[in-house]
Amino acid sequence: MKYVLSFLLGVLLTAVFFIFYLKNRLATTTISEVTTEQEIVQGDPAPAGLPDGFRKFYENFHRDSVFQLNHIRFPLEGIPERETEQMDFSNFYWKKENWTMHRPFNAMDGSFIRNFQPIGEDMVIENIRHAEANYGMQRRFSRDGDDWSLIYYAAMNELVKPE
Repeated sequence: MKYVLSFLLGVLLTAVFFIFYLKNRLATTTISEVTTEQEIVQGDPAPAGLPDGFRKFYENFHRDSVFQLNHIRFPLEGIPERETEQMDFSNFYWKKENWTMHRPFNAMDGSFIRNFQPIGEDMVIENIRHAEANYGMQRRFSRDGDDWSLIYYAAMNELVKPE
């Protein structure tokens, strides 16, 4: 009987510690999800001069996969990540079937820098580059009426150095 009670006490303590561990892990996940959500909503302040409605569109674009797919002009002109120098991507288009959802910008503790370049009231160019290496990506967004769309995407590649 003594062994049975010891066994049951061991199982009970293990279950309590396991529940405590899961509770703390879920609380940590929830806190980081809330932080990420706040960064999306508050994020870095919208640069001066961005067209009206672009910031809200940009936040929705990264939050909702259906919204994102509906606001991309497929086939989407752009440049894939280059795997070899010998490939010619001068006439490359992204397809809806193999699109990977874009997530909110993550500076990775300052390793990446993002800037927006508004072109009039109907186009915004977003550049993201590595702070110390010569790598970057570009996206171009265009407004048609009240809707914004992604019209160009050059994936992360080595940047051409100006001569």
